[in-house]
Amino acid sequence: MSEGRNVRVEHGHHPRDNGPGVWIHTPYSEEFVKEIKRIPSWYRAWAGEDSAWFVREEYAAQATALVIHHYGETIIAYPDGSEEYRDRSGATARQERLL
Repeated sequence: MSEGRNVRVEHGHHPRDNGPGVWIHTPYSEEFVKEIKRIPSWYRAWAGEDSAWFVREEYAAQATALVIHHYGETIIAYPDGSEEYRDRSGATARQERLL
């Protein structure tokens, strides 16, 4: 496992249909790929050009939990520019974007 290194979940939209969901950026892990592929294929897609998974909103919470389980400390980025840090223990910290 890669503790928190380059692990990020970004709330956003799918480029083709503008559907809401999350972009998941992680180092490669065979175990993580097996787990994320348990999400039905209609709700997830690998974006090779971005080296990221996109998971639709219906499964975003499940996908985020998988990221935290497999990688530990995770940055979650929100559309308003704020970020939240989560880890396996359930600890969170939120940093609001200052204007």
